[in-house]
Amino acid sequence: MKSFIQEAREFRKTVGEVDDLRDEGLTTPENILRYDNIDYGVDENHLLDVYRPKDKLGKLPVIISVHGGGWKYGDKERYQYYCMDLALRGFAVINFTYRLAPENRFPKHLYDVVKAFDFVLKQHEKYNFDLDHVYAVGDSAGAHLLSLYCCLAINKEYRKELKIKNINLLVPKAIGLNCGIYHFEGVLLEKMKGVLKKGRFEKDEYLIESLDWMNEKFPPTYIISSDHDFLLHQQPLLKKRLDDLKIENEMIIYNSNEEVLNHVFHLNIKSSISKEANDKEIEFLRRH
Repeated sequence: MKSFIQEAREFRKTVGEVDDLRDEGLTTPENILRYDNIDYGVDENHLLDVYRPKDKLGKLPVIISVHGGGWKYGDKERYQYYCMDLALRGFAVINFTYRLAPENRFPKHLYDVVKAFDFVLKQHEKYNFDLDHVYAVGDSAGAHLLSLYCCLAINKEYRKELKIKNINLLVPKAIGLNCGIYHFEGVLLEKMKGVLKKGRFEKDEYLIESLDWMNEKFPPTYIISSDHDFLLHQQPLLKKRLDDLKIENEMIIYNSNEEVLNHVFHLNIKSSISKEANDKEIEFLRRH
């Protein structure tokens, strides 16, 4: 039986090859100003980039991107082109790397998301961030982590469970949750054994159920998925929970006769359908 480490290494290699093909030929756009490899914590993985359009001076609204990768893959390098593409729409974009499982177990991933938001709060003057207009997007495992961060920011009981104190948590004005996961059971729950703390699986699994920790203060949410997304079944669960809480939300499930739209299809900025999906998500954020 493979260890969690072996599975993670194989997963990283396989998905990395797919992402290499997706981003092949892409370069930094001429109109992007980028600040790379900024420390936002003490761990070697605590690095982030800030992207801004060169022709936009002064304060800019902010988008914090939380990358996906099954909690065990991904970094800011894999997301740089997607995030710079968002920045071209008139935003300062935070693209950060967080610690991965199984070398680092939950909730370390979530603590790193907290640190990234805290960076925006503390460094807003240096990078001209508009703190009145902070947004966030996340996909797959990143959507899960972003949803949990928002729960932390609005739910003191959840903060207590995760021992978050003596820190101000920014609540995004609106968020985009793309191809995410929010409820765990069966095979999906079994996969989390390599993510949760060793020896505490049954005790800690309730901490990853973001639907259970949401309340009426959860930010307005835009939901994206596709007809070939293996997590498609998760999106109606999220929408129903938001509807029950009377949280403003929109959900769009994309399909196409021209191309197969798989999980996190929106990251392929070469695709016209991805451009449409990202444009509509940005429009939703702008309304807030």
